[in-house]
Amino acid sequence: MANPDDSDFDDFVLGAMNATVSSEIGDNIIASDLEDTVLHNFSDEEEDISDEEGVQRNIPGRPNQWDNVSNNDPGPSTTIPVYNVNQGPNLPSSITADSLPIDYFDLFFNDNLINLICTETNYNANLKKTHRHSPHARLNKWTELSSVDLKAFIGTVINMGTMPLPRLESYFTTNWESRTQFYRDVFSKDEFLNIFWNIHFNHHQGQGDSGQKDFLIRPVIEHVRNMTHMNMLFYYPSNRVAIDESTISFKGTVSFKIYNPLKPTKFGLKLFVLSDCCNVFIYDFIPYFGKNDVIPGSELLKTTQIVKSLCQSVILKNPGAPASGLYVYTDRYYTSTELASELLNMNTYLTGTVMPTRKQMPPDLQATTKKLKKGEIISQRNGNILVVSWRDKRVIHMLSTHGKGSKSGVTDVASRWPNKPPVTKPNVVVDYTKHMGAVDRSDHFISSYEFMRRTKKWYRKMVFWLLEVCIIDSYLLYKQVQKDS
Repeated sequence: MANPDDSDFDDFVLGAMNATVSSEIGDNIIASDLEDTVLHNFSDEEEDISDEEGVQRNIPGRPNQWDNVSNNDPGPSTTIPVYNVNQGPNLPSSITADSLPIDYFDLFFNDNLINLICTETNYNANLKKTHRHSPHARLNKWTELSSVDLKAFIGTVINMGTMPLPRLESYFTTNWESRTQFYRDVFSKDEFLNIFWNIHFNHHQGQGDSGQKDFLIRPVIEHVRNMTHMNMLFYYPSNRVAIDESTISFKGTVSFKIYNPLKPTKFGLKLFVLSDCCNVFIYDFIPYFGKNDVIPGSELLKTTQIVKSLCQSVILKNPGAPASGLYVYTDRYYTSTELASELLNMNTYLTGTVMPTRKQMPPDLQATTKKLKKGEIISQRNGNILVVSWRDKRVIHMLSTHGKGSKSGVTDVASRWPNKPPVTKPNVVVDYTKHMGAVDRSDHFISSYEFMRRTKKWYRKMVFWLLEVCIIDSYLLYKQVQKDS
């Protein structure tokens, strides 16, 4: 499993940055050693989110009838075929064991996207020049942006993420005690800031785009999603994936900015992310642009629509032979009996924490489990859906469509504290704890060398996040190929 404190990641980021700038500009860049980034243990955070409004939905097969299976759980009655996809890279023949890090990055951030950004940026800058501005404005020094310049700009931005400074101008200072020659060798201050403030991604509103909140960035989102899973299929995920939220820090004014006081990043732009539990490869994502249906016309809960849509990117990547036997892990924001039933219809398992007040859960679950003593387990089953309630420091409710919930299905887990006895946990809790942190680890990768600047333009923040996704995924492919060779 790849970790953000892996020294290979430092080398990969610096190697990609050097190749991006040096191959285009011709400068020899010597990167300084970087401090390792420590990966902290992830911890589940409580979210004060109530169940969504909606119609009452029954579990297919049986009404809301739950049997206590704490002593003897027969297990699910339906068997799903084994996962029928070979996990791992699926790279073009041009990528070999001798390929450089920049070759993997170019798979995602390719010339098509580079040319699109150049065209849109030049259009935006020339449009600004027609407006009234000072004769001394930096914009008067604008020259047409070429693909060579844009690649050098991307390499410079990546390097800025490795050595944060308070202001962009600080990277181009001439003061002897704080200057870094690399930046002034690639760009002058005015050249870099001209590109930074004029970079643009989509100026045209097509038919039906009126009122669409994502049109300014839609081409980049569609391109990155296409590169990660839809068309190119550079990577096949393992049979275990996690779905969770990722937040891009942003405090500007935009209608779809979210606030969650229980998260480290409290204000920002939200994305729903699917990551491979094996190596935290970000396989798909859905940006949040408001309370719109993810699946148009669907009566399912919004959270069910999100998980179902993300899972379809894995299951239906080969529509002629849909994948089966996929294990999906979610937190209590998404988990419900409705979601479990929908995924079972797609031959997919679900495991996640669940709110006891969700519809179609066992009646009086919260009141019944409130009296549990530490270490006690209550398991209830309705067909293929299992609900396990277990008290540790507090009562935890789990929902799963695979495995058994009997009291004999437990594992002794060693305590992280010395001289303390192991903790006996239900197997469903152990399985969830082992796999659910994939998106959190992806966020640790992204935050290692992220380039984040305060801005009023929300789409800048999201584009730089997408750039980090391309770096992370290309690094993971590079590391896997090097390991296999």
